[in-house]
Amino acid sequence: MRRKLQCIILSVLLIVSMSSCAFTKASPRYGLVTDSSGVGKTGANADIMNTLLQIGKQNENEARAYEAATDRASDLNAQFDQAARDGVGLAFACGDRAGEALLRSQSEHRKVKYVLIGDCTGSEELKLENNTMRCVFRYEDMGFIAGYVAVMSGYRSLAFVAGAYDDMSKRIVSGYVQGAEYAAEKLHLEEGAVSVTGTYAGTSELTPLRMADALAFYNSGAEIVMGVGKNMSAAVSKAAEHAERMFISTDIDLSVTDTNCIFSACPLYSGAVTAAVKYFETKDAFPEGKTIECGITEDSVGLAVDYTKLRTFTDDNYRTLKSDINDGKAVISPEETTRGNAYVSFRIVNAPSSEGYTGSAS
Repeated sequence: MRRKLQCIILSVLLIVSMSSCAFTKASPRYGLVTDSSGVGKTGANADIMNTLLQIGKQNENEARAYEAATDRASDLNAQFDQAARDGVGLAFACGDRAGEALLRSQSEHRKVKYVLIGDCTGSEELKLENNTMRCVFRYEDMGFIAGYVAVMSGYRSLAFVAGAYDDMSKRIVSGYVQGAEYAAEKLHLEEGAVSVTGTYAGTSELTPLRMADALAFYNSGAEIVMGVGKNMSAAVSKAAEHAERMFISTDIDLSVTDTNCIFSACPLYSGAVTAAVKYFETKDAFPEGKTIECGITEDSVGLAVDYTKLRTFTDDNYRTLKSDINDGKAVISPEETTRGNAYVSFRIVNAPSSEGYTGSAS
């Protein structure tokens, strides 16, 4: 009888042990909550999830996606609740709707660490709890890449179309001018050899007027036009197609989907995710309630390009630029640029679609 009882006890302990191991293995360490658009095959959420899966594979942890069925707040909140119940240690969100749900959930699940990637509605006034960090991208780095690569590729008459006169637009434009200046200096160009002309349309809403603005720049002599941000890049794309010219996109990668996009200067979500996971996995390193800026030096902003589209610029040239930035030879300022230097003439004009537009882009 005693032997039979011992066997029963051992069997129960074995079952409990096996169940415990199975539960531990099934509990994801990393999670990504998305809105109804899901993870997808391309874009920010796809890049974030793929990076989490790769990191999880390397350190033998699971990563899991939580996709809301609809964009209702209740459905998004439910996904964060489920992630917490599943034992997720570090939960990510990117975009307006998922980001807003994260901000609501951070105070309800204190044991979970949260990472908000990029901007979301009301982000300038958001309150991050101690279990939350935010990664934002250095927009001036995107602009710097755009200006530098354009000039190094042989373009001398540059233009841009920006929407709202906001922090993002001003920083991208500032970087654009600085990048063009740095390239012109390295090439030892003559004084005033490069021109940068552009406009702030006043709103980032995607309308046919922004396409008309870009088209006007092409028609008045601009060799290439940069779209400042996602919506303006889409507008400039249409103008470039109509004019049969090339354009630069920023804050979004259009280099694969748009044949007229010569290259994109955009976020590299893998770098931001890797940095966040490193903070999380390092004892006492998680930046509680803080916003961390990620740029070229963190491999979080970069160049998306098919080099066959460029005239002379190569991957080796880009590696040299990154080295210059990492070594401090090239310094990128986030401050607004109001004028060029000896190599670059810079001017802001009224939107060509408005009545006050005068002059050319060259």
